[in-house]
Amino acid sequence: MEVERRPKRSALIPLKSKKTLFTGGDGSGKTYTFKDQVKKQHLRFLCWVYDYSDFENEPSKNFLILNHTKMSNPLKEISKEQQLKEFDHFIRVGIGLAEKGDIDGIFIDEFDYLLDGNEKYPESFLYLITQNRHAGGKGLGVVGASKRANSTNTKFAESVQQHVIFGMSGENINKKYNGYIRGLGDLITGNLRKGITPLKYKQNDASNEFIVFEIGHMPIVYE
Repeated sequence: MEVERRPKRSALIPLKSKKTLFTGGDGSGKTYTFKDQVKKQHLRFLCWVYDYSDFENEPSKNFLILNHTKMSNPLKEISKEQQLKEFDHFIRVGIGLAEKGDIDGIFIDEFDYLLDGNEKYPESFLYLITQNRHAGGKGLGVVGASKRANSTNTKFAESVQQHVIFGMSGENINKKYNGYIRGLGDLITGNLRKGITPLKYKQNDASNEFIVFEIGHMPIVYE
């Protein structure tokens, strides 16, 4: 596969009105890159987060965090049933803010933890991913971040328009992304037989590489 390579500083990933999935291992740069793109494009996102420290020093003009994510007990310490009730409320608030023109999108961190492939999801979530382009009259971006590509909620994964992919390994990852376009999985995990090295990935390393793949287009590697 002929692959275009660009410097990371030139990356401009359109998040407004699109459904985007950021996928990669711990410390690969998913959240950092999302935040960088939001600020670069002067957008504002309502964010569902499990680690508030990732956003506590970020400007409110770009990132809005609901109070429930600031509770002293982390969200992961309450039941999944209660989390989904909170999530339903979060989405409904987001749609209301979009209708008023107060936000450009919704960000859902640890998507694979909250809504795995078999998780029962609130009806508001289905509305969000099927009607997001109409929200507020101008469209609402929906961004998910996930560590495990194969466990991401199927409804969302099948509707995603673009993928931002960081370093991952494993035969299942290779097969999954080669299923989108031949050779994409090899670019992510590497293929020794073909002499392809994997994406550069080291936990919390600023030099980590990523791929932007928009459905129907050739992937671009940012390094």
